[in-house]
Amino acid sequence: MPPPKSEPNSKRLLIRAAFSEADDANASTHSASRLPSVVPNRPLAASVPAYHFRSLEDMEHIPSLKWQVEDYIPERGLVMLFGPPGVGKSFIALDLAFSIASGKSWHGHKTICGEVVWICSEDFPGTPNRVKAWRQQNPNMHLNGMVSFVDEAVFFDSPQKTAQFRHDLRTHLAGRRLALLVVDTLAASNEGTEENANMEMGKIVSALKAIGAETGAAILILHHPTKANERVLRGAGSLAGAMDVILRAHGSGDAVTLAVDKMKNGAIPADLHLRRQQVVLGTDEEGKAVTSCVMIANDGYADEADPPPTASHEDVVLATLRAAPDGISFTKLRQESGLSEPRAASLLKRLQAAGVVTKGPGKQGRWTLVTPRLAEAA
Repeated sequence: MPPPKSEPNSKRLLIRAAFSEADDANASTHSASRLPSVVPNRPLAASVPAYHFRSLEDMEHIPSLKWQVEDYIPERGLVMLFGPPGVGKSFIALDLAFSIASGKSWHGHKTICGEVVWICSEDFPGTPNRVKAWRQQNPNMHLNGMVSFVDEAVFFDSPQKTAQFRHDLRTHLAGRRLALLVVDTLAASNEGTEENANMEMGKIVSALKAIGAETGAAILILHHPTKANERVLRGAGSLAGAMDVILRAHGSGDAVTLAVDKMKNGAIPADLHLRRQQVVLGTDEEGKAVTSCVMIANDGYADEADPPPTASHEDVVLATLRAAPDGISFTKLRQESGLSEPRAASLLKRLQAAGVVTKGPGKQGRWTLVTPRLAEAA
């Protein structure tokens, strides 16, 4: 009996069905790609809101900024103090920290008395003599129980070591508010992080911000400038951007000037002129004098001002003013011209008397040229 002739037709039907299923699958895929994805509208679990939406009325009643050290260190935030090696950063920081711990004013600037923790990442052996020198110079200031020192580095680029430090700090404080945490220095507080890498330095900044948020403290970080320019902070650009305040120490010999290069939420104060003074602490076993230093006000700075300004210095000031047609603050003018504070002040006073420049109202008034013609003729 011959095989049924319908078999070839059956094979054709199977093949056609297979292609039809593939076409349907492709059509479904293309259709899905053209349609927007739909996410089911599932309600979030009830919880405390993570974000707060403040009204204009709320903003009116938020307290204004408080200063841990008036005009220099806010009650909370990140503060960078940088300068070349040997300029006296640690002595300045110690004076700031101990003024806070004792509640005494700092060179005429009020402080909020509070507890201080100092991380000696770089030079713990040299710290005791600095402490003795400050206390000898300030015998009536009481620091007992207000200052503590960590005698080794804390590596803030390590999540594990940062977590351990936060735990130990909480235990140490036992619920007390911390006023100031000093990190001496940033370079010694990491295990090899590339300072010029924004992402890597961002991790250290985030760790320090978290400590500040948890403790309510201001964080004072000691750091260095670049080798090429002592006016420029070393490291990633994001580092300077993350700071609320940047203080720069510079000088020569025993004379040190503290300039404020950045103040996020306040007016930039005038430069503070300091002088390093040697303090004899006693003698060692061989009878040699044991000494350290303290930072004191340099009251004689005005007498040690630069020589009289020259025409070239005047040209620098005028060029700086021409580049700022809307005016420029004294601090900004001094920074951009590269002139010392006394020299810039002397030049502006002379140009103002000659009618070449004028100053806006108020202590922070901006300096402007009277007319380009007069300025060029001066």
